[in-house]
Amino acid sequence: MTEPHNFTSTEQFQDVNKRIWNQLIREYFRDVSASDDNLDLTTPRQALLKACLHSEDDSLLLTIGRMNLFLHATTYLTDWGYDLPVGNIGSSSAGCLVGRTRKGHREFMSLVKSDRSYRE
Repeated sequence: MTEPHNFTSTEQFQDVNKRIWNQLIREYFRDVSASDDNLDLTTPRQALLKACLHSEDDSLLLTIGRMNLFLHATTYLTDWGYDLPVGNIGSSSAGCLVGRTRKGHREFMSLVKSDRSYRE
């Protein structure tokens, strides 16, 4: 794989994160009609959206924090599990899942695999 002259793995990680995660975050919060610059931070959903979105000047620690916040907030706010009934999660674990359903997870993985940096 040919890397740009000024390549750093940290910047590459954050760039992919910004493109992929922000797309997923915006899809999850598609009901929020305000622009990123005009969010009402007194409302929980818009404040959570703002807190999850990756910004260009984020540190690596903040990037990872935003990823964790989105994963865990959406886990808490949705009916999580491997297509199991809402009231019976069995022995499933939601810590690192991306979609509530298998279909959602496959859609996410397809999106990740479509990114140029994944294929190289």
